[in-house]
Amino acid sequence: MRVAELLHGVLAPDEIVTAPQALRLAASDTFFEGPLPLALLAPRSAQPLAAALPRLVAAGIAVVPRGAALSYSAGLAPDGGAWVALDLRHLARVLEIRDEDALVRVEAGCSWATLDAALAARGLRTPFRGPASGRHATIGGTLSQDAVFHGSARYGTAADGVLGLAVLLADGRLLRTGVDVLRAAAAEPAAADTDATPVAFGPDLTRLFLGACGAFGVLLEATLRTTPRPIATRTAGFRCATRAGALAALRTLGRCGDASDALLLDPSVATRLSGAGADAAQDGVPGRACAPQAPWLLAVCVDAASDLEADARLARVECACLAAGASRAGPDLLAPWQAEPFPPPTMLRGADGRRWVPVHGLVPHSRAAAALDALDTVMRGETAEIEALGLRWSIACSAIGAGGVLVEANLTWPATANPVVDAYLGAPEAAPSGATTALAARIDRLRRRLALALDAAGASHLQIGRFYAYRERLGPVAGAVLDDLARLLDPHGLMNPGVLGLGRSTPRGTAT
Repeated sequence: MRVAELLHGVLAPDEIVTAPQALRLAASDTFFEGPLPLALLAPRSAQPLAAALPRLVAAGIAVVPRGAALSYSAGLAPDGGAWVALDLRHLARVLEIRDEDALVRVEAGCSWATLDAALAARGLRTPFRGPASGRHATIGGTLSQDAVFHGSARYGTAADGVLGLAVLLADGRLLRTGVDVLRAAAAEPAAADTDATPVAFGPDLTRLFLGACGAFGVLLEATLRTTPRPIATRTAGFRCATRAGALAALRTLGRCGDASDALLLDPSVATRLSGAGADAAQDGVPGRACAPQAPWLLAVCVDAASDLEADARLARVECACLAAGASRAGPDLLAPWQAEPFPPPTMLRGADGRRWVPVHGLVPHSRAAAALDALDTVMRGETAEIEALGLRWSIACSAIGAGGVLVEANLTWPATANPVVDAYLGAPEAAPSGATTALAARIDRLRRRLALALDAAGASHLQIGRFYAYRERLGPVAGAVLDDLARLLDPHGLMNPGVLGLGRSTPRGTAT
C-alpha cells in the first residue's frame, strides 16, 4: 500500500513527499546515507500525527523522526524494512515564555536561533543556549541526540536544561513528562487550563527520551529552563606549553563555574593559525602535524549580569590558568562565536574544500589524559591509511559542567559528496577520483576504531545513533530493563528500529 493511500484523510497530499531527491536527503546525515524511505512526512500541525502513527505501525512501516540532519552517527535511517521519515520543522512555534517561572515551552521543530531571538526580546536565554549548528538544528533533534556547545562549561549538555517533554508514542497517545505532567492533553478538557508546575512531580520520565534518537517516541514539545540574559561577556585566549598543564587548566575552569565555555585545542591547530611550518607529527602521531614548541590553545568565555561581575570572573579564570602554567597570550578564538553564535554550518566542509567529521567521548577529568592517549595509540597504528586517505586530524576538548570533559578527534579529508552537506553548502567543486562510498567507508572504519578506544577509556557519548555502542555496553539488569521499556512503548519495534543498538546489532547506513 502506498503511504499516501494509507494516510488519506490524515495528512494533506503536500505533507507526504516522495520526490527521489527529497527521499535521498531524508535518508542521510552529514556522514552516513541509508536506504530510501517510502516517503518523507512533513505535517504542518501535530494533531494528525496521533492518527498517522498507529496506521503506519499497523502496516509494519517504521517511523524515523529527523531534525536538521546535522548529526553524523547514522541515527536517521534504519538498516532495512519499509520506513518513513518524519520532519517536524513546520512545528516551530515558541508556545509560551513564563518569565516568573523561568521556563519556556517550545515546539520540537523550532531552531535554537529562533528560540534564542524570541528569548532575547524578553532579556532571557536558555542556560544551554544551543549547539554551534543552532541556525538550523532543531530543539527536538538536539534533545533526541543531546549536544554541547554554548554554555556547556557551566550548564552541561542540552539535556541538562530540560524540564519536561510532550512525546507522541507509537500507539498515538500523548505522554507529558516532568514539569508538564499536570498539563492536560487535548482529550481532557476539564483540565485544559492546567499550567505546568515549575517543579517535576514525582518520578520523572523525561530523561528516558533525551539522547534516545526517537527510539521511544516522537518529541513534539519541550519545556526548558530560562535564565536572565547576561549583560556583559568577556572572552580570552591562553597558551599552554604542555598537555598536562592544559588539562589541569580545563579541569579547574570546569569546577570553578566562572566560564560559560572553555575550549582546548591541540598544537596542530596553533600551527595552522600561526602559519608556521608543520615539520613534524605531534608526538609522532601521523596526520596531526605541528611546528616545534607550538602550544595548546585554551579559549574561554565568561558572562555575567554586570561588567564588574564579568571582570571579576575573568580575573579568577586568568588566575586559575596561570596557576596551571598557562599564559594569557593565545588567540581569542571564542570571540567570533559570541558575535555570531549560530553561523552557517561551514565546519562540514571548510574553505579548503575538506570534509569534516568528529569522533568524541565524554569522560571524567581524571580520565581525559587516558582518552587522549587512546586516540593517539589508534592513529599511530594507522600511518599508511592516514597517508593514503589524505587525512588530517586534531584534538579538541571542552569542559562540560563541573565533572566532565568532552574529548573529540576532528577528522578532515579531501572533499567528497554527501546529500546533507551539499544541501547546506552546495556541491563540492572538486572530488577525489575513485568511489566516494569506498573512501568514506575507510574513514568510517577508522572512526569506529577511535570510538572503541574511547569506550575502553571509559567514555560515554552524545549523538549515539547507530554509530556509538549503547545497548551493548549495558549490564544484564540495565539491558533487560531497557529492553522491557522499549517493548512497552514500542511493542512492534518500529520507532527508529535499530537505533541505540536496540533489537539489532549490525552497523547501519553507508558512509558518504
